[in-house]
Amino acid sequence: MLLEKIASVYVETRQDLSAVGRNKRTLNMFWEMGRYIVEMEQDGEARAAYGARLIPRISKDLSARLGDGFSESSVLYIRQYFNEYEIPHPGGELTWSHYKVLMTVKAGRDRVLLERRAIEEKLSKNALLKLAREMNGVDTGNIDPAKTRTLKPRKGQLDIVKLVEVAEGKKTRLMADCGFRVLANLPQRHSPKLKPGEYLLVQGNTRKTLHD
Repeated sequence: MLLEKIASVYVETRQDLSAVGRNKRTLNMFWEMGRYIVEMEQDGEARAAYGARLIPRISKDLSARLGDGFSESSVLYIRQYFNEYEIPHPGGELTWSHYKVLMTVKAGRDRVLLERRAIEEKLSKNALLKLAREMNGVDTGNIDPAKTRTLKPRKGQLDIVKLVEVAEGKKTRLMADCGFRVLANLPQRHSPKLKPGEYLLVQGNTRKTLHD
């Protein structure tokens, strides 16, 4: 069963708490998970049973069994990692966060070159993200605010996030735009009255909707 296989490799990896080789173990784990997902998709019976609902179903089942970290977007990254890389990187010099950035690079050759540079120069995830956006043709020095999901500043107030609607396949869901192109999940029991474009003040356990 797909869920059992993925859960097994996850639990086995998490049981090894040693710092040595942690990146490599984590990358191997996600690659194996991606392999199981792709094999399930390619199986005729699985396609008939799940169809377009496979990724949401996997996300829901894994979240219920293993906790946070298995949103639909995360599962899509895991599947893509297996498809993009024939084997997980043997050295594990980069983290899973680095590879999620690398997978946003459109051209395969550019992705390989950027990966090599990230390893050689020991780039941080944020530095890698800037280079990836430049490779994708996004001008990081002169961004059109109308075309980006950036947080609109409010003088004198901190801890404000903007609510945005994010497409995941044929579905959309509401997420918090924390600025600097960082998106965060909303609490599972967020108010159904919240709408895209609204601002939310988050301070500790307090959440308050702001209006322009």
